[in-house]
Amino acid sequence: MLCLPAAHPLVEQKKVVASNLQHEKFILMQDGHCLGAQAQQFCETKGFHPEISCRSAQIGTVLAMVQAGLGISLIPEMALAGAPRDGIVYRSLDGVRPRRILALALPGQRKSSLCVTEFAKFVRSHSREAARSRTM
Repeated sequence: MLCLPAAHPLVEQKKVVASNLQHEKFILMQDGHCLGAQAQQFCETKGFHPEISCRSAQIGTVLAMVQAGLGISLIPEMALAGAPRDGIVYRSLDGVRPRRILALALPGQRKSSLCVTEFAKFVRSHSREAARSRTM
């Protein structure tokens, strides 16, 4: 999801085209964090290098900086559940949106504990539900 300060001109658009972001200042996760690298790579696939004004180790800090008007950011849709609503507007990107794949690796040569088995069931169940809700 695209995160914009509430007073940003792009909040008037329901879906934002990635090319409209090329002159914006970005606030991304720190170097080495997969989300920062994915946001940067997404911009580069759209034909521009993002101007990075700040980096942080926490999504909450990134959102606080967006809220303060220091720039814009991209965060995973799943992070919206606890995200602040005051001072930030969240928008979808039009066209091909950034994506990532999450994986759960389990040991194949030994039996998993009950806790691990139940967690894996939970992840599989919620992954299917999330996939269904996106196709509706």
